[in-house]
Amino acid sequence: MPFVRSSIVLICIVLVSFVSSPASAWEFSMDGGFNYVYEYYGQQGNQGFFGQFNVDRSVGVGGLSAGDYTAVNAWVGRQIGRQGNDFAAGSDAVKAYQNLELWPQFTVTKAIRFRGKYRLGAYGDPNNSDYLTNTKPGTNVATSDGQWTMWWVVAQTPLGQIAVGKRPEAFGTGLQFNGYSNNTTEGLALIAPYGPLRLSLALRPQWLLQPDYELNSRYNFFNILDKNNLRQLSVRVFANYQNGPVDIGIFWAGMRWHAGKESQGLIVTVPPTGAATRNTFYPYDVLLNLGTFYLKYNNGRFFFNTELAYYNEIIDTLVTALPGPRYKESWRYMAETGIMAGPTKVSFLYAFMPGPDRRGGALINKQPYTQGAGQGAYDVFRPYSYLLGYAYGSGVNAFNVNGDGYINAAWVLASRVDYSVAANLNVFSSFLWAERSSHGYGWGYLRPNQTATAVRTVNAAGTLVDTVTWTPVLTYKQHRNAPNIPDTALGWEVTTGFDWKLLERYTLGGLISYWQPGKWFKYASIDRSIPGWDTQTDSTPAYPFGTNPDRTIDPILGGCVSLTVDF
Repeated sequence: MPFVRSSIVLICIVLVSFVSSPASAWEFSMDGGFNYVYEYYGQQGNQGFFGQFNVDRSVGVGGLSAGDYTAVNAWVGRQIGRQGNDFAAGSDAVKAYQNLELWPQFTVTKAIRFRGKYRLGAYGDPNNSDYLTNTKPGTNVATSDGQWTMWWVVAQTPLGQIAVGKRPEAFGTGLQFNGYSNNTTEGLALIAPYGPLRLSLALRPQWLLQPDYELNSRYNFFNILDKNNLRQLSVRVFANYQNGPVDIGIFWAGMRWHAGKESQGLIVTVPPTGAATRNTFYPYDVLLNLGTFYLKYNNGRFFFNTELAYYNEIIDTLVTALPGPRYKESWRYMAETGIMAGPTKVSFLYAFMPGPDRRGGALINKQPYTQGAGQGAYDVFRPYSYLLGYAYGSGVNAFNVNGDGYINAAWVLASRVDYSVAANLNVFSSFLWAERSSHGYGWGYLRPNQTATAVRTVNAAGTLVDTVTWTPVLTYKQHRNAPNIPDTALGWEVTTGFDWKLLERYTLGGLISYWQPGKWFKYASIDRSIPGWDTQTDSTPAYPFGTNPDRTIDPILGGCVSLTVDF
């Protein structure tokens, strides 16, 4: 039996070697946050942005009747308006909601990591939605279907980190690339560290041309993946240096689109006459360059942050009504400084965001581009402004891709004081003054409108019946024959609040904000007490273009209470 004994010994040795050898297995970790929030927005009086409450002297156009805007009273801002519109029939509105964000990480090997963001908001709404409390009662009734908003893989190689997938794009102070709250990138990136220096090169092989009112011909592609509809070139490079109290970096991105005459006549339309025609396609070229330079310094007592960002776009097209080339060029900058002494932190902010250049009722062909949603600077202004920026988008529809408002086409002076009453309690107060940075908006730029929703039903007699429901919405419109607004004052805002850590990772926060709108809004917002204000458009321009600059707009009061659980 020596052979049998030898075989048993050999098997035991093999089993022991397998058991004792290191196992390769995934590692899983996760952090996240649960937010339960109550928000309030209200006008402190009956003199609203669009005139005295319950007064409307419209004549009725487009299927509406005179006085149909009587109940369109308080403009309560976009954060309430996400649920349908920006208006309330009374003077205020509230919103109570909750959401959950999960950030899982799978460590596949020591060199490969997968990360993602999973969000629970409102059922059926993937756009940064929140579940409104008590709208889906029931233990088996879904409040959310859950959405993966990002997922990406990072691999550590001898050349550096290689990242691929949809992920946050954060760089600098957030003036241009606010990845913590807004921006994402989806290219293939190589990030190579050299001590405190990081260098990166990123490429995007495909990117659809984004909507642009100046290039309406792009809609003639019956296949969105047509090469004419895709970006031909997309390159991004950056370098940043971090050492001790210093953080400095520079970023550049270049992109190009082209669509030639080979796309002419792809679409056949049939007008009411029944005759078939072909849409006209206008070839175009778009060249885009954007970038930023930032500097941060913090030695524990004194801090200074600054950023200079630019955006340059050249559009060349054969659209005869829009002779080209046309240029958009934006230079915006900010500087923030302050001191920290014991439990006190004092901060000061100055920021400049360019506005449009409008002459004779028209935007000229070389525009100081007003910052778009993709470059929304939410994190720059949010510590200083709750109403003018976050809720009202500074009056020019300045909301980032997540729907959070910021201040645009304006220059801003602001200050903030934070004081740590205890290790777990911080109180703060801020003041902000803002002015429009250009005379680029016409009288009556802000006005209520109504959108129609038709529902077809069958009555008891079997006859089809169409029912039309009108919903008030806020519109931002430049009327060609209206003069530029001469005043630039956007008003001032005061905010005070607290953050109280009741338990570890369990924080109660609250704030209250008071904003007095400036005179710019008296020109920009129509007054419903003006007879026929709804007809004073491009076709029938007449002084005062639906506005009353001498009236009063009562202040806005807003507040927020939140309970946050981090894990």
